[in-house]
Parts: sequence; C-alpha cells; structure tokens
Amino acid sequence: MVSVMCVGIMVLSFYSLETFSHSQVMSADRRAKVQNSLAYCIEHMSKYVQVASGNASNAPIQVLANGFQVRVDSSLLQVPVTSITPANFNDDVWISYTLTGNTLSTSCTPIGTGSCGAYASENLTSSTRIISGFVNGSMPVTNPTNGFYVLINAAGSAAGPSVDIGLAGLYDTSKPYLWKDRATNPKVAIKTRLTWNSAQH
Repeated sequence: MVSVMCVGIMVLSFYSLETFSHSQVMSADRRAKVQNSLAYCIEHMSKYVQVASGNASNAPIQVLANGFQVRVDSSLLQVPVTSITPANFNDDVWISYTLTGNTLSTSCTPIGTGSCGAYASENLTSSTRIISGFVNGSMPVTNPTNGFYVLINAAGSAAGPSVDIGLAGLYDTSKPYLWKDRATNPKVAIKTRLTWNSAQH
C-alpha cells in the first residue's frame, strides 16, 4: 500500500508539473503574439511621425475622432523617392491611423497636389488583438481600459515636439480581461514617445 501511494504521489507530481509548464509556455506564446502585433503598429507609426512635415499654420500631426494623422511630404512615398520639398505644404499627404472596433488601420489621403504613390492602406493588427476604444490623452500607468491613446506635445512644450502613443491589447478581445484568465488571455500594454523634426516647425 505504501509503495502504491508513493507511486501515485509521484505520478500526480509529474502531472502537475507538466500542466504548469504547458500553461506557462502557452501564456508566454500568447503574450508574445500580442506584443509583436502592438510593436509592429508602433514601428509603422514611428516611420512616418519622425518625418512629419508642417509649421504653425500647417499642423504636422492632428488628432482625429478615433486616431491621429501625420502630414508627410508626398515625395517620400514615391518609388524612387523624388526631391523633397519641405517648404511646399500643398504637395503633402495625410497618413492616418484609426481604430475601428478592435482593428487599427492606416490609410493615405493626398493634400492639394500630393500623391500617395506606393503607400498601401492596410489593417495593422488582427481584429482580435487591440482593445476597442480611443482616447485623446495620456495612457494610464496601470491597467489601461482602452486600446489606443494619443497625446500630442506641442513644439513649445517641455516634451515637444512629440506625440505619446499607447496601445493595449488582449490575445482574444472577444473575451473580457479577467485576472484569473491572465494565462490564457494575457493583456499587454506598450507606450512610446515619438518625436519629429522641430527644425521644420
């Protein structure tokens, strides 16, 4: 009987260890997928925010109802890149980032004689990644409840010229975030500050 009990305890211990290891691996994999999805969005935004064009009369970045847009010299979107005309704001384009439901998408809109050239509109995230809800303001330090935060810091401010961007996502946004389910449906939040060329403004 003692031997049977010892063997049973060993089997249960190994089973518990296997279950715990599987849970940890699954949680890490799902967290990485959400983090990679959000990081791709930040990288895409950074590419265009850093080359934003504008001045006091032609805003380089504007907040929208569900996102923001960046003014970019359209020559940067041509293949090959043509001559850049930073003083001519009539040939620029707006690169927009908007959140609809759980999907963050980007698009291009010409200004005046501007051309979107090779720019391709796309959905930057899977529809099951970013939490719905846009906020024109700073991201909470802990437990953000919306998925997209944007705060523009003017050129004359201590943090300007820059834009603070925060993204929050879940592995499966169709399910509520519950602490007890954090292993199977992890929540990831990232925040960054992107600057643009103040010499142009």
